[in-house]
Amino acid sequence: MLANALGFKDASTYLKYERGEYSFKARQLPSLAKVLDCHVTDFFTQNVA
Repeated sequence: MLANALGFKDASTYLKYERGEYSFKARQLPSLAKVLDCHVTDFFTQNVA
């Protein structure tokens, strides 16, 4: 379960992040990237005009 892998007490806490009620902190991004098998930079978009 993703909530457990990220260290949340229960799934309802993670659901608040998923719904946008809470925002991930910068310190949480490395763990999130590891669980999702991606790079931290993948969470950010680059606007090229």
